[in-house]
Amino acid sequence: MTQKFTKEQQLLIEEIINKGYNQEDFEQFVLQKEPEKGYDLSEWTYDELFRIIQLYQQEKQDSYQVLTPVNEPESPDIQSTYQIIDKEVYAQNQKQDSIKLNEKMHVLPYEKTIKCKQLYFFIDENVELQFEISAPIEERGGILDFFQKTIVFPIQVNPMQWKIKRTLQDFGQLRNILCAAFPELIIPSFPYKDIDDYDIIMKEQQNILKVLTIFLQIYNKKPIIRTVAASLHFLSETNPKQFQSKFYNEQTLIKQFNLNQKQSKTGTLSVQFNQDQYQKYKDYQTYLNAEQANYEIIQKHLEQFAEFTYKGQQSLGFSIEMIHQLCISLPQYFEAQEFGKALSMIKSHFQTQKDFILRSTKQIMDVLLITLLKFKNSRQQLFELKSNLNETLQNFSNEFFLLEKRKEELFTLKDLQKWGLNQELQSKIDISKCFTDIKYAKEIMLPKETFYVNEKKDQYVYMLNHFNEQFDQQFLIETDKLLSEIHFYLDNMRYYTNNQLQNWDFLIQEYEEYKFQYSQNLSVNA
Repeated sequence: MTQKFTKEQQLLIEEIINKGYNQEDFEQFVLQKEPEKGYDLSEWTYDELFRIIQLYQQEKQDSYQVLTPVNEPESPDIQSTYQIIDKEVYAQNQKQDSIKLNEKMHVLPYEKTIKCKQLYFFIDENVELQFEISAPIEERGGILDFFQKTIVFPIQVNPMQWKIKRTLQDFGQLRNILCAAFPELIIPSFPYKDIDDYDIIMKEQQNILKVLTIFLQIYNKKPIIRTVAASLHFLSETNPKQFQSKFYNEQTLIKQFNLNQKQSKTGTLSVQFNQDQYQKYKDYQTYLNAEQANYEIIQKHLEQFAEFTYKGQQSLGFSIEMIHQLCISLPQYFEAQEFGKALSMIKSHFQTQKDFILRSTKQIMDVLLITLLKFKNSRQQLFELKSNLNETLQNFSNEFFLLEKRKEELFTLKDLQKWGLNQELQSKIDISKCFTDIKYAKEIMLPKETFYVNEKKDQYVYMLNHFNEQFDQQFLIETDKLLSEIHFYLDNMRYYTNNQLQNWDFLIQEYEEYKFQYSQNLSVNA
């Protein structure tokens, strides 16, 4: 069926869509210029819409005409770009045990205190937030989404009593921003960010509401998240037009590891790198790489658990069947009636035990599966943190090798006086040994890039510290807890099942003995 467009919609199609302008950019422009009208097309007259489009197009044309000068890379200014390192200091450093990061990179242990931002809370960290999330509703989309409806979840934030509406995609973007702002933290994954079908959302409504509630609780678990402006906008901005403008302007935030932009209560960060710390990380890395074996152990325990449970249920079923056959096969003599009643009571007892085992099995399996799911989520989040750590190491490696190349270029010049060294500096350099000891020669002068490389090194060490801390606090504890729970339930069920099997075997043996004696009595009486 052919869609019918209003004249305002037709104007947008001709002037924005057909002319190739960025639709999201245009919507942001409209929000900035007319926040009260914003996305709702019904709020605009044709003339008002025509004028705002003209204004947008004119601004774009003006921006195209502005020539942006290209900064050509300048040749390195050798003078005042170096730092002299004394030969004795260099020799002393070489005596320290360096830490080998890879085949080409060795880093000396060090400690450093870095100035950063003073921690500031947008929401008091001592206030415990509560969230009331209602069932999803449909709302009209943006100014260019003529026939699209958006599915939003109404949320009330207490004790402030802020009333907001957010989409699942908003939650996904919030997680992206938080991961970019705090790459050293483990932020729970959000599984529903790609769902926009109303029927699917309504079908999964209860599960989604639980996930949204858990996801919002990170404000209580990690108070530092309250210091990010985007998180405040997410919780407090009740005007959807203003929220789109404020929140989605920050979605382009990329991962930044500038430590001076980090926050702490004291305004300082401690960075420490030593052999024990790095060895600890290597041990954890080995554990992660071999963790498939842990999954196999868990799977083996679960299979053993299922095997013992099935064997117990099967034996119990056989016993009940045999008792039932005995009850109906006894002769209707007076002396057998009391025995038949007793067997009926035994059958009832066994049926009760069977029901108990089935209920217990289901409860135990539910606990194990939930625990296993938590373990799996923790593992995925830890691997994400490890990925951030590897990214910082790669950045450090790139800058490190660029610096090494820069040093090599400096020492391709055979005449040190070309660097403009004054007499005092030349006296500190053993020129006769400079080119016979190239390792020392590369260290006597450090170019400006050294600071940048050290900054990257500090970022890597900072991430390394947090990885070890998160591994201690989360992964190992949950892994041990998972394995101990499986062992506990497995041992209990094995003990219980073995006892039941022994009881069944004993009862069956008694039945066989009674049946043999009863048949002998019948033959004698005959």
